[in-house]
Amino acid sequence: MKLPYHSPEASRTARSKFDTQAVLASKGVAAARQQRIGNLSTAENEKERDGMVAAFRVSAAKVGFPAVIKPVSGAAAVGTEKVSSLEEAVAAYKRISAIINPKTDPIFANNSDLLLMQYLDGAEYDVDLVMVAGKPVFQSVTDNKPTREPSFLATGSRLPSTLTAKQQKESADQAIASAQALGLTDGVIHMEGKYTSEGARLIEANARMGGTYVMDWIKGVWGVDLSEEGLMAAARIPGRPYMPSQPIVHLDGDFVNSDKAGVIKVLELPDEARQMPGFIRFRMVKKAGDRITTDEGGGYMRVAMLEVGGKNA
Repeated sequence: MKLPYHSPEASRTARSKFDTQAVLASKGVAAARQQRIGNLSTAENEKERDGMVAAFRVSAAKVGFPAVIKPVSGAAAVGTEKVSSLEEAVAAYKRISAIINPKTDPIFANNSDLLLMQYLDGAEYDVDLVMVAGKPVFQSVTDNKPTREPSFLATGSRLPSTLTAKQQKESADQAIASAQALGLTDGVIHMEGKYTSEGARLIEANARMGGTYVMDWIKGVWGVDLSEEGLMAAARIPGRPYMPSQPIVHLDGDFVNSDKAGVIKVLELPDEARQMPGFIRFRMVKKAGDRITTDEGGGYMRVAMLEVGGKNA
């Protein structure tokens, strides 16, 4: 149909956390120090494995500490861990290599490489964009509550953002510049970043709409339907979604994370809690009867999200 959208190359670049940062650096957009490293599970013998560990030590010296080890391609912080020393890094490298492979998740069939990246300090945020012909027609900044380290377990979100107006503008501008550098020209994009001591920095780019609650929250707070905007952008139907000067509602959500593996017997919120002022939704990611594991999420598994809201923060 020859409808406009991101090029295959741009989508592939965004899929790789390593390629994303490399492209940003090559085009003058601030990027984190990083090194791509092979997955130990691909080693055919002990000698090759020892060589990979030795090469990893060299890479770690280039990146410095603290640092983050994570898969080059992945989602939901699976196999992601903060390390503060070479000894911690080597141990995490061995541990994560065992998790990031096609046997544990088919998503890693095409690429099981790992990334060692500079640790970024500061407040984490998401920027949701609607791009048309390389220019933003809508942007929204969401706070991500402090993650639980060292595995960067997501704990919740808040919209609208409580960052200062200056920080929000810088975060959105950096996300837009990153999208343009990556060639993400048309459609809905979900960018993840941190406002660090050195300013806004991109963590990763997603050439798609944000998952789980994002579409509902954007529509609830700003009255903008991201699924509709994505279809309009792809069809090159002119549109500039109206964004009110004040949010329709302020939303706050906490993730319910299980620290135990097994079968869920009960997952529910009492009626008295549902009737409390401000209750919006108890969004279940899992349900009673589901079997859950905690190995991939650093010892935790998200099972639900409790959402509340009000006319002001």
